[in-house]
Amino acid sequence: MEDQQSIYVVFRESTSTRDWINNIDTILTPYPNCPKCEVHAGFYRAEQSVQQAVVAEVQALRLQNPNFKVIVTGHSLGGALSTLAALTLSSSLNTSITLINFGSPRVGNLEFAEFASSTIQNRFRLTHYRDVVPHLPWTERFVHISGEWYEDQYGKLHSCEGYEDEDCADQWYYLTTEDHLYYLGLNITNCAAVT
Repeated sequence: MEDQQSIYVVFRESTSTRDWINNIDTILTPYPNCPKCEVHAGFYRAEQSVQQAVVAEVQALRLQNPNFKVIVTGHSLGGALSTLAALTLSSSLNTSITLINFGSPRVGNLEFAEFASSTIQNRFRLTHYRDVVPHLPWTERFVHISGEWYEDQYGKLHSCEGYEDEDCADQWYYLTTEDHLYYLGLNITNCAAVT
């Protein structure tokens, strides 16, 4: 089936002590090949630790399936890593990448958000109602990439404008972790990894 002819790169949410150490390392660090771009040091370090293996595996799969699309996705920490990996793969493969992330925290500064948004043409950043994670890190130094699709309390999706639309997830100050666990009607914590 043509709609299933894709290579998926999937990143999971935080599950280990190392993941949580990376999450709290919110120092901004320079991002290569983009003047003035800075990214969350912990997320960048985590993506760099798997970058070579991911690029090599996707290149090998593309040799076997040259017409397949590449889709990069993830939830929570995985959403942040998928953003960085989509940029890496776009550059390494010199091809268009589709990014779909769920409940991603902010990854970098405004210059990075602009760079990522212009580089990754097919991007969908899903947020759910009052999910707390898309509001992290809580500092003006970090800005989301554009492409937000906001899922309201009734499960309806809304297309959002700009980097942080005040009519979408950014409208809430009372936040919850419960909404972080549910996306598109599915309990993310009940999704088992297939090996």
